[in-house]
Amino acid sequence: MINQSNSFSKKKNLIVPLDLLLMELHVVVQLEFPKEIKQLNATL
Repeated sequence: MINQSNSFSKKKNLIVPLDLLLMELHVVVQLEFPKEIKQLNATL
């Protein structure tokens, strides 16, 4: 049981930073390329 909970918490710790990285990347992209994103949204 202890080993399972440890591996689960490790997986959880890996997943959360990935979400934060994706959010940061999204914000950076919006800041760096606002015109391109507006064009993409218009085409989509």
